[in-house]
Amino acid sequence: KKRTLDPEIYTFLGVSGTRRIPQEHIQQRLIYLMINEAAYCLEEGIASRPRDVDVGVIFGLGFPPFRGGLLRYADAVGIPAIHEKLSIFAREFGSYFTPAPLLQRLAEKEHGFYEHFGGKPARKRAAAKAGKG
Repeated sequence: KKRTLDPEIYTFLGVSGTRRIPQEHIQQRLIYLMINEAAYCLEEGIASRPRDVDVGVIFGLGFPPFRGGLLRYADAVGIPAIHEKLSIFAREFGSYFTPAPLLQRLAEKEHGFYEHFGGKPARKRAAAKAGKG
């Protein structure tokens, strides 16, 4: 017998049972949250350079190497765009998505992680800028 969810739960919770979330938003919520956590790691000294984070996510999590790593990808997308989207998510879904202080400072200066930490800035790609990268 296949188990199903009792449809009355939606009435009880006061929500509808169906919600369409665009795939791009799901990807952004996952990846941008990882970028935010990486910013905390850099700020707290858990990682000393963006490269350390990128090597860790490539070899430890299987992040696509052709993206250059999580923070190289973030720099290519643009920190101001990521900061703005996280701020929207924080208003919509709660403080869990509040941008890290380092991300806030980088967005204000329009710097990337690598540029801020003395490395070579990432080239911004058109696809990445659109959030499709």
